[in-house]
Amino acid sequence: MPVTVANFINNRITSFIWGNRTAKPIHWIKRSQLCKPIEYGGLGIDDLSTKNRALLNKWLWRYGLEPSSLWRKVIDAKYNYDPNLLLPRREKGRKESWLWRKIMQPMFEPGNPFSQHTKLALGDGKHIEFWEDPWTEVPSLRSSFPRIYALALKKVGKFVISEQ
Repeated sequence: MPVTVANFINNRITSFIWGNRTAKPIHWIKRSQLCKPIEYGGLGIDDLSTKNRALLNKWLWRYGLEPSSLWRKVIDAKYNYDPNLLLPRREKGRKESWLWRKIMQPMFEPGNPFSQHTKLALGDGKHIEFWEDPWTEVPSLRSSFPRIYALALKKVGKFVISEQ
């Protein structure tokens, strides 16, 4: 849902609650208080922007969990993603639909809670990009150590441990 639509609906809900019949209604309770659960003293009204972001984040989460699902295969084929990766990659020059850009947005915003709290477990390394994925304590080795990345001879590759 576009942000403007969510804001419009949120404003209509609060106008209804606050009684926007006069020129300047008195706001007896803050919007943030309205959106709190009833157990915490709020009215339990959902903030549509937050709810929308949560649902979009769920699609991003499912992308990593459902590698054999039809919708994932369609996305991988449409945007030419590596089907072995757990998370999608944003590449320059790639045209993506506005909906898919919104779904992927948290992965590329440095301060976003989703990307801050998402870490990949190394495992066998077949699904993790060495330079790009957040498999260490830093967001990605490429962004955290750009000078070392610039000197690296192999900039693309999986972190695979060979069995001998």
